[in-house]
Amino acid sequence: MRHLLFGHVEGACNYSVGLWLADVVAAIAAVRERGQWPILVGGTGLYFKALVSGISAIPPVPQAVRDSVRAAAEGMSPAALHARLARVDPAGALKIRPSDPQRILRALEVFEATGRALTQFQERARQPLVDNWAGLFLAPERDGLNQRINARFDAMLAAGALDEVRTLQRAQYDPALPIMRAHGVPGLLAYLAGTLSLAEAIERGKSDTRQYAKRQFTWARHQLPGFRWLAPDVLSDWSERLEVAR
Repeated sequence: MRHLLFGHVEGACNYSVGLWLADVVAAIAAVRERGQWPILVGGTGLYFKALVSGISAIPPVPQAVRDSVRAAAEGMSPAALHARLARVDPAGALKIRPSDPQRILRALEVFEATGRALTQFQERARQPLVDNWAGLFLAPERDGLNQRINARFDAMLAAGALDEVRTLQRAQYDPALPIMRAHGVPGLLAYLAGTLSLAEAIERGKSDTRQYAKRQFTWARHQLPGFRWLAPDVLSDWSERLEVAR
């Protein structure tokens, strides 16, 4: 099976849902031109919601403005950034967790570039980018999911995850970039900097991933009403039937 849009973006790219939508719409069109049905697997629920429900038309932020906002934010804690956002966009600040510097910076960049709050653009009507779709949300049993998360993190470490993080450290990327906030990266960076033990860094990575999975369930329940929830073993049964039918 051919996979598209996998490992196709450099770590230095400040990738976003808007950029992904442009990439995925082109990929879907290419698959359909071959007479095939695309299957999208993930991942971040926000991306799926944007695809099937549309995304707000937010003006692009000039690179000079982005650089200026990020330079001013250098050394500021996420809480301080959130307080800054609350002063210019109180409604937007209520929708963003104080521990999410990437989304906070995005909102500040939009305000700096346009003089308007990000929420003003988000309130405009949206247009879906796909039709005739079916969505499935795999909902495994929570304890089993947590065990698999822990095992997967151990497997990533055994496969060289720490070396990958060393490469990111040497590249000196902006800490606000998505790749620098991937689950496990902050803790392993802290270990390499000598502020956490390896055991503490591993537990932080596992805990962050488990918490993220928990938030995914809550978010999907409220934000993806058109998706059907399935236990993974049901999908496995379907896959086996498809293989037999072939």
